[in-house]
Amino acid sequence: MPTICLTMIVKDEGHLIRDTLKHLLTYIRFDSWCICDTGSTDNTIFEIEDFFAKEGIPGSIHRHAWKDFGHNRTLAFEAAYNTSDYAFVWDADDEIVGDFKLPDNMTADWYKFTFGARGCTQYRRCQLFNNRKKWKYVGVLHECPACVETCGPSADVFGDYHFVSGRRGARSKDPQKYLKDALILDKAFEEAFAANDGLYKRYAFYCGNSYVSAGLREKSIPFYKKVLSFDTWSQEQYIACIELFDAYEQLGKPEEGLFYLVESFRYDSQRAECLLRLVKYYINRGMSQVALMYYRGIQEYYENKYEHDPIEDKLFVRRCDADFYLPYYMIIAAERCKRLDICANMFTAILKYKYLGLTDWWLQNLFHNLQFFITHIPTTVAYATGLCSYIDLIHSKGFRLQDSQYATLYSYLTSCTPAFAAPSTFLTTPRPLRILLTMTTCKRIDLFRKTVNSMLATWTDLSTVDSFFCVDDCSSRDDRIAMQEEFPFFEYYMKTPAERGHRSSMNIIWQKLKEERPEFWIHLEDDWLFVRKDSYVANSVNFLTKYKDANIHQVLFNRNYAETYTDWNIMGGIPLETGFFLHDTNRVSGRSCAYWKHYSFRPSMTRVETILSLGDYTTPNTFFEGDYAKRYADKGFKSAFFDTISCLHIGKLTSDKKGVNAYTLNNTAQFKQSQNTYVVNLERRPDRKHAIGELFKKAGIDSYSVFPAVDGNSLVVTEEIVNLFTGNDFRNRRGFIGCALSHYTLWKQLLADTANEYYIIYEDDITLADDYCNKLAKLVADIEGKDVIYLGYTMIGSRNETAVDTRIVRCNLHTYIGGTFGYILTKSGCKKLLDYIESHGIKHGIDYLMKICTGLDIYNAQPHIVFSEWVEGSNSKGDSDIQKDYTSIELVVSDWKKDWIYHDAVDSSDYDIMHLPGVSLHALAIKAASTQGCVAFNTLGFLKSKVGGFAKTPYINSPGRGIYVKRQPTDSIIRVKMLCNWCSSEDLCKEWKNMSQGENRWNSIQLTSEDDCDYYVIINKPRQGAFFIPEKTVIFHMEPWCGNEAQKWGVKTWGEWARPDPAKFLQVRSHDRFVNTGFWQINKTYTELKGCVDKDAAFGSIISSVCSSKYFDPGHIKRIDFMKFIEAKWDSDVQLHIYNEDNKHGFASYQGKARAFVDKERGILPYKYYFMCENNVEKNFITEKLWEPILCESLCFYWGCPNVSDYINPLAYVQLDMNDFEASFQIVKAAIQENLWEKRLDILREEKKKILDTYNFFPTLERVLKDAREVFSTEKRDE
Repeated sequence: MPTICLTMIVKDEGHLIRDTLKHLLTYIRFDSWCICDTGSTDNTIFEIEDFFAKEGIPGSIHRHAWKDFGHNRTLAFEAAYNTSDYAFVWDADDEIVGDFKLPDNMTADWYKFTFGARGCTQYRRCQLFNNRKKWKYVGVLHECPACVETCGPSADVFGDYHFVSGRRGARSKDPQKYLKDALILDKAFEEAFAANDGLYKRYAFYCGNSYVSAGLREKSIPFYKKVLSFDTWSQEQYIACIELFDAYEQLGKPEEGLFYLVESFRYDSQRAECLLRLVKYYINRGMSQVALMYYRGIQEYYENKYEHDPIEDKLFVRRCDADFYLPYYMIIAAERCKRLDICANMFTAILKYKYLGLTDWWLQNLFHNLQFFITHIPTTVAYATGLCSYIDLIHSKGFRLQDSQYATLYSYLTSCTPAFAAPSTFLTTPRPLRILLTMTTCKRIDLFRKTVNSMLATWTDLSTVDSFFCVDDCSSRDDRIAMQEEFPFFEYYMKTPAERGHRSSMNIIWQKLKEERPEFWIHLEDDWLFVRKDSYVANSVNFLTKYKDANIHQVLFNRNYAETYTDWNIMGGIPLETGFFLHDTNRVSGRSCAYWKHYSFRPSMTRVETILSLGDYTTPNTFFEGDYAKRYADKGFKSAFFDTISCLHIGKLTSDKKGVNAYTLNNTAQFKQSQNTYVVNLERRPDRKHAIGELFKKAGIDSYSVFPAVDGNSLVVTEEIVNLFTGNDFRNRRGFIGCALSHYTLWKQLLADTANEYYIIYEDDITLADDYCNKLAKLVADIEGKDVIYLGYTMIGSRNETAVDTRIVRCNLHTYIGGTFGYILTKSGCKKLLDYIESHGIKHGIDYLMKICTGLDIYNAQPHIVFSEWVEGSNSKGDSDIQKDYTSIELVVSDWKKDWIYHDAVDSSDYDIMHLPGVSLHALAIKAASTQGCVAFNTLGFLKSKVGGFAKTPYINSPGRGIYVKRQPTDSIIRVKMLCNWCSSEDLCKEWKNMSQGENRWNSIQLTSEDDCDYYVIINKPRQGAFFIPEKTVIFHMEPWCGNEAQKWGVKTWGEWARPDPAKFLQVRSHDRFVNTGFWQINKTYTELKGCVDKDAAFGSIISSVCSSKYFDPGHIKRIDFMKFIEAKWDSDVQLHIYNEDNKHGFASYQGKARAFVDKERGILPYKYYFMCENNVEKNFITEKLWEPILCESLCFYWGCPNVSDYINPLAYVQLDMNDFEASFQIVKAAIQENLWEKRLDILREEKKKILDTYNFFPTLERVLKDAREVFSTEKRDE
């Protein structure tokens, strides 16, 4: 193996050099070292010599005076020459990432290595040199190596690694580093050009780069233009084209830079960076066809060759542009041009390259746009499993999609069923039994096939299962033969009719476990489609082995007992390690599975000894899975999950009140044998469930089931619901629809129920007559030939006649109002009702539908034996979740709403074009879109040519009614109207404009003072009479609570606005839950603050403070008093410059005014140090008093928010104790003497970025709205 000498130049790197050397030795074992120090004033030399002495590696330190990089690196080469076979050149703050190895057989004279991760800027640079030859570096900066004698070509070292060019070294501490570099290179260029030294070309290029890095893009323009005029390396010219366009775009002149994007194809026709900018430029101007035209120039290379291009001959490649941003924008362009095949190819590229160095916003848009071309992506196993892997990857990075996006993915995965279910071969090898896989199946060979074949397609280690065992529950003879022929590796237990039922199957499996005694048991039923490739067996065995002592004995293949791909929103669980988490039965907000114990029959692996210790599945109750889960949990046993969704439930879902499962197919009850008595109950009304239980217990009814009612409040509109209810006479009220669906679902269940000829159905708000059970028995005995028997009903007047004996009489439909609170329905009646609904839908309340159903033979008990209060309206005292719910639901599943902005409970007067009464909203939208001059329509059916202000009217004034306003072509943005308590909306927008990315815009958000908006923001509280829609309103509290009893001001005095009800608003950002939003009053824009700040050397270490003269809040007093205390010290190390309106307190250090939104920055920006106190000390209450100095890169001596360190790095400010002025003064003095500002400048800049891009009002609002909206799209947006 050739010997290697580590060769470096260093200066003042003592803070990191030992770590760097230790890091290097983990990758390369050096035989010697040669390090040249260029004037260190710290312990750098000691650290180097001490480190290598302990490692036993010989070498030498050389001390050279500094001249420039080319000169001093050449001296290092000369010092190391011929001391080894190769010299490895390294910088003190560089590092290696990944699986790096030097070539096994090194024969080349020099070797290039990759700098930069795939998702970042990448380039290749020589670092390893033949040390038997002489080398030099040329160039004062951005120097490059050259061989002094003849040498061979360089070789590339590829692999799964990259080098990182560090920014932690001594030189990087200088905030003026890049500007100084630019000035050096500018001078070097002039000298080289005058001397006709070819280096001038390189100097021009890197001078432009340095001006860009210094934030002075305009100064870079002439240098990049020079680069294009020279005969030089084409890669530098390509980069110059990028930078020229970016510079002109930043100057607001993108058209001037457009030429250079097109010019770039002369220098490299394969790179993506300039093409990306062209595509974005033309998309943003509505010229997607032009964007597509430019893409076609690179299409063949990008779609077929780019993946395998090592880019070894390219400079500063921004791989993220080709890996994500180009295909992202091309999806938009191609969709607009209806080239959905290109959309699919671009999405495939994004999945392939897996770039994730981006924010949630991009992924939300990507997966929103997927719906437009989902039918064009491949439905193969490889593609679908690759997509699932990508979803797992983005989840592992903390990203989450919207429910609607998971639904799109669910639909796609379902469409891949034929691929996953395609037959394949599988051979087993007899061996000792350690792992047993079992299945139960019942009369569903189609599902059984899909389940097994999908396992064969996705389980990469299924062959490690030692034995397969299937229990079949009464399938047909032909199906059993087919199963055995298609899947012969299973051992089958064919049950007899006497063994029917799921419990019997599980006990047969339990007995098998007892007899065979495997260590691990995989079990699943016959209705799961696996969609993820994984090593299910090995991962499960390893996990259960690792966590045995933690009492975890089952691991399920889906997170949180999920059934569908939309179940990613089921919350809860305790992370254990990457890819796994523990089931948690503690309740969390949102959907959760906390109600369910540990242990389930869903696809999983379980430790067998645990199951055997619990006994078989014999329990007192029919629902034995729940009993067994309780038995498992009571022993302290736990279950865990794969942190993913591996398989989809293709049988009847738990939430499905329709359809059939294995119990229905086998004529067995899942929860109660031959149950025919049901109570309809909303799951959100446990009070009623308890009350009905007590009522039935008192009456002697012990055999009944609670049927989970369809909750109208959470109803998701489907095509079936639209078809059933369109044209109804109850205005689409959610309660009516939920009630009707509940009864309708039970009717369908009865028709499919082969064990029962009738159902007794109750609602949960009833009372019963005395001796109820005996009276009911008499009615049931006389049920023959009847369709419906109402056990009671609401009637007009009081006509419930009395009788000695309970009997059945024909119902007087003239007095009947409703009776679904208690009735008996026979199968004959059930069929008539379902036939009627098939023909007519459900256009009336379910009670009235039963009354008018053709041919339905209706009777009632006389006298009535079941009673329920009739709720006549909202003022009735009765407790009704139906009659008192006036909210409506849109019976539309199409995407028409994307073109309209809805304003609820308000209308716009006049300007009516036509009136279309009784027409559905969908039809109204279609008519409005096709009517010339129509810009809006309301829910009453009026089409309008103009929209004025919004207001409640006599006809539209309550939820469920409103007006739809057409989105304009510019409505790709989200309009947010601003309201506050101190000025007009227009003035507020002006005040806060600086915090935006420009003109009150932030990505897709646009602040406005107009009523035509999507959302509202209230800062503090609104002015009297201000209009807003609460459910579309975000409230930001930005004033203190002022909890001191002596304070008669503050949020606490705002009445209803002190604690707005979060349930009424989109979000209430009060300080008990959220940190005060970031904002500033300095007259600097977001863009200006993104750059570095130049401090005025004339101010030295003077402390500035911009403060009012107020003297009543605690912070006012402490602030004024402490500055007086400092002035009284007359300490030359601690000097003040104080700015305010009037110098009311007579400060000797007074410098004049610094007015908010005018010139406040003059009192902060030039200063290294700043002092400020918050007016009040309150949790989460951070104001501009800290935001502003950090934004100005000033180190603030601060007192105020007690939990400020929860949000801001404590090193970005200096905490003072305003109860101890002397101690605080000494802290201030010590900080200045230690030059703490310079030491913490990098931290200040990091925190500044956090404030600008995270805590700032605009990104905060963006996050809130993203959570509230289904998606943000760059092209289309939904309400």
